[in-house]
Amino acid sequence: MVNERALRALYVLLLIPILFSVYVHSPLFDPQPYLYGLKYTDFTIGVFLPVFQDPVDSSAGRGRWFNEEKIGELLGGKRTCPIPYLDYHFEYPPLVGLMWLFSTCVSLFSVAPPSFPPADYGNILQRVVQLHYYITAGFLFLSYLGIVFALPALALERRRPLLLLLMPSMYVFSVYNWDVVAAAFFLLSIYAIERQRYGLSGVLAGLSVSTKLLTLFGGVLLGLTLLREGRRGDFLRYSAAFLAAAALPYAAVLLLSPHGFSHMISHHATWYCENCLYMLVSNDIWSNTHRVLAALSIGFLAGSLLTLTFSKPVDVRSALFAAVSVPITFNYVFTPQMMAMMAPLAVVTLPLPLLALYALADWLNALALMVFFNEPEPWVLPSTSQKLFAMRNLLMAALTLTVIIMLFRRKLSPS
Repeated sequence: MVNERALRALYVLLLIPILFSVYVHSPLFDPQPYLYGLKYTDFTIGVFLPVFQDPVDSSAGRGRWFNEEKIGELLGGKRTCPIPYLDYHFEYPPLVGLMWLFSTCVSLFSVAPPSFPPADYGNILQRVVQLHYYITAGFLFLSYLGIVFALPALALERRRPLLLLLMPSMYVFSVYNWDVVAAAFFLLSIYAIERQRYGLSGVLAGLSVSTKLLTLFGGVLLGLTLLREGRRGDFLRYSAAFLAAAALPYAAVLLLSPHGFSHMISHHATWYCENCLYMLVSNDIWSNTHRVLAALSIGFLAGSLLTLTFSKPVDVRSALFAAVSVPITFNYVFTPQMMAMMAPLAVVTLPLPLLALYALADWLNALALMVFFNEPEPWVLPSTSQKLFAMRNLLMAALTLTVIIMLFRRKLSPS
């Protein structure tokens, strides 16, 4: 038997993925062109540059701005702090918006003088984006520490957390988007509810939803397990905290900027089929077919899962994995970083044969991103990247449906 102290020391190895991810996405890493996928991040290249650099380089960049005066001040050489949702379009949920506000404003005020020659804006922006990167990476690192804390506490087998090291998406996507923040809050909410800290669990689950809406069904499922067991007081404590932490941040954005809130909703409601399962049905990525099939699939599967959880005892942890996987796997948007949201949950919930299937999907996912940036039209079939994403999607659909079927047949017993 592995010595307990030695095992705890081995858990330090779980930091390898996040440290690798911080480095390869940082300004210190200069990849070969065919490895550009290791460099890209949503919060620098995907959002920051379109918001702050594109207004200089193209008129299209101005289309993101609601407040032309704010971007005019920056371009004119005056230091200021634009507010997401209010001054410009920002597509991410409110807790991400809060982190974004902090990282961008601290970076702008740390690097830019109160006034500067407009010609210096480009050079200043280069230093601002670097500081913004490290501040955001700091948020993600702290969140990842929450995952490292929760995994050993939740694992039924003491060496099980180390299997996270076999998931390449944790190396590539821990510092890419904000998915590890949502994953950390959700894992910690499970940790709290299993220790009868119902209010705290509700807050943590709600904060996860305020970071990524995709954990909503998981948060609801946690509450339903309490209600099914007849623990109404615990259910009310959990539900009140969950609703407050999940809904109030969205309400704050709505009150701050109804226009920005509607743009955030519209952005996601009208997005294209991004690496989605339904591309096998229609290769037109803008087709409404994808959205209709996603709504029907998610509605049926999530409704069935929540009804099952409320009606009879199930293996709650396996049900939680399915509750998070359904709105990701069967959505019309399945971005590669979402695997990093599911991987820690998969490690502590899935039986080893199913975890091996998940790991295969995870490897296909990371490989697809590497190929994606080396193809002329990677968004559609028959590109190699979309073939890899299609195999990932089929594996994840089979895995998720297997878990749900086993729950219905009680092949996964309550733990």
